[in-house]
Amino acid sequence: MRVTKLRRTPSFAIPKMSKPRINGSRLGKNVHLARTLLGEIFWWFARWQKRRIFKRAAKSLDSRIPFTATEARLTCVFLVYSGFDRAESCPLRQTICRKRTYSILGFFLHGPLLGAAPTRNYAFHGVETSTFSSSPSALALIFLSSCLFPAEAVPRKLSALVKGPALTLKYQSGPLLKGVITVDLVWYGRFSASQRAIIVDFLLSFTGTSVSNPSVASWWSTTGAYGSGGTAVISLGSQVDDDNYSLGKSLKSADLVSLAGKTGPSGGVAVVLTSADVAVEGFCMSRCGTHGQRRPGSPFVWVGNSETQCPGQCAWPFRQPLYGPQTPPLVAPNGDVGADGMVINLAALLAGTATNPFGNGYFQGAKEAPQEAASACQGIFGAEAYPGYPGKLLVDGATGGSYNANGLSGRRYLLPAVWDPRTSRCSPLE
Repeated sequence: MRVTKLRRTPSFAIPKMSKPRINGSRLGKNVHLARTLLGEIFWWFARWQKRRIFKRAAKSLDSRIPFTATEARLTCVFLVYSGFDRAESCPLRQTICRKRTYSILGFFLHGPLLGAAPTRNYAFHGVETSTFSSSPSALALIFLSSCLFPAEAVPRKLSALVKGPALTLKYQSGPLLKGVITVDLVWYGRFSASQRAIIVDFLLSFTGTSVSNPSVASWWSTTGAYGSGGTAVISLGSQVDDDNYSLGKSLKSADLVSLAGKTGPSGGVAVVLTSADVAVEGFCMSRCGTHGQRRPGSPFVWVGNSETQCPGQCAWPFRQPLYGPQTPPLVAPNGDVGADGMVINLAALLAGTATNPFGNGYFQGAKEAPQEAASACQGIFGAEAYPGYPGKLLVDGATGGSYNANGLSGRRYLLPAVWDPRTSRCSPLE
């Protein structure tokens, strides 16, 4: 069969296509015969389609003739299969795969179905997500799926592929925190002046009604829909410094209760903040912070600085996680990954404390490990969020920091979505 050499356009050059090695690293040494056959079938079909698809692609890029749905899907699958996604400047990948929606393709590439380790970022829905070193049989499955399910009939969001049951936080008839909530701080360890200012300004922003929306105050107003009595008012109380590590640099859960008692009997919420060089029982393994009672009827909150211990877990999305989708990290809005991560966890725990202060308020699941107002919406910060993607956020033009809430003193913060009892949905700031 005669193959006509394609004309090189000013915008891009088509990379050469090399047949994958059957016994190389892509398949492994002990590959099943059926997988090999499927790979060969897909390979030869792709070669047969190569000339027509790329010729059409060249015309589309030059004259902006739109691809048909089938041609675009074949091109995206072909690019990944043939290794063209390794070329960061490949306009076919950037133009076609970024601007079109391939929910089925994105689902297979992004999930664990391929059974391989992540290799590089790839763009779906305008967001860099992780691809996986995949076998020809898996890509044959992708190809068949893309043919059986047209792109126009597939939902445009990855989160819409699987819809679970509606989220409901049940009210257990216990008391909630309403009225004025005084927040007393215990600084355990060494914090810089800028870190202190970030957190203090955040707490002062709860009453910053003059700040333009979306604001910290508007985010907090959702908690007013829990029960009756309106939205509680957060008031900053006393601050206690313990920069001499009076209990050492390795703390147990009981030590957190002792530190919370340093604020005295104010009747408010004691917030214990531990610095980056302090290890706490369960920190980075099962929790980034917690809330409970220092004594009956007196709630407390603890949040740790995870910058040097587990920023991918407790300061996401400002650092890449150890596991799961490896999306590029966002820029912290105040330029401090540790402090900005603490704000996210502090906000979530304050919302949980106000709506479930004593373990019999609003929550879902087991009482020992409840899903509360904000923890039930974990990983959601903006509209159209899905696992590995925090959602659509605002970006500071000067610093590049991502945020969704304005605060006092020109501060900007990234705050988690809160479950809204009026709509039974997680409601991020917009």
